[in-house]
Amino acid sequence: MDNYDIAVIGGGPAGYVAAIKGAQLGGHVVLFEKDTVGGTCLNRGCIPTKTFLKGAEIIHTIQMAGNYGIENDSSFSVDMGKAVKNKNHIVKQLTSGVAALLKSNAVDICYGEAVLVDEHTIECGNKLYKAENILLCGGSKTNKIPIPGIENANVLTSDEILDITELPKRLAIIGGGVIGVEFAQIYSDLGCAVTILEALPRLLPTMDREISQNLSMILKKRGVSVYTGASVQEIASGDGELLCRFSQKGSDLETAADCLLVCTGRRPNTEGLFAASFDFPMERGYIPVDEQYRTQ
Repeated sequence: MDNYDIAVIGGGPAGYVAAIKGAQLGGHVVLFEKDTVGGTCLNRGCIPTKTFLKGAEIIHTIQMAGNYGIENDSSFSVDMGKAVKNKNHIVKQLTSGVAALLKSNAVDICYGEAVLVDEHTIECGNKLYKAENILLCGGSKTNKIPIPGIENANVLTSDEILDITELPKRLAIIGGGVIGVEFAQIYSDLGCAVTILEALPRLLPTMDREISQNLSMILKKRGVSVYTGASVQEIASGDGELLCRFSQKGSDLETAADCLLVCTGRRPNTEGLFAASFDFPMERGYIPVDEQYRTQ
């Protein structure tokens, strides 16, 4: 059994930075990662979406060139296969850099599902590890709300849509928060007819009202259909398309799409973290902590 001063579960921006800092301060550190180091940010979040957003920005610049007296042919086509390949290349560069940083700082990396057996013991790959201190940096994962029909193969999360190689002609997005709005901007600039369905009275409900109003106007000018106060009732399969049925201000409406993106928040990534024999207190999937973020 290997013994460590610090064990870090999760190799995202919280986990790998903590592991490196712990090693730099003289600790013997191990980091557990079930996928690829870099976490959601590098693999399925900020970085992948920004590569697509850059492509969308280039398209928008080409389309607006005539306003600056630049005569050009503003027509374009999008090869999503190449776009995904470029995204994967950039992600690989950054995650490889993180792995190299961990190695250069003498942090041991264990790839696999980490399970807490007790307060100081972790099991991974049928091997036990002991640590004086354990940092839980598992982050979050996508959340699908219980809507009839949401199990359809063409209903995607923000993870899955990053790897589609065919551009849908029509995309409906459930959720007008930061993730849904970002994808709306990307895919509308790529040439999709985009519809956003947000349950609350405005887009970006957690941000300043002025930001919400301005961004809503910008999206509408770019051809995005925005429905706020929309309660999705079901997702039905039509003739080669999806029918998203919703209610708004007492009216029953529907929008057709080739693909539907669910951006209804995220939930703690704690499933399977604790062994059945380890009676650890949880609150709706969250881990209770004190003022110093220590477990109870």
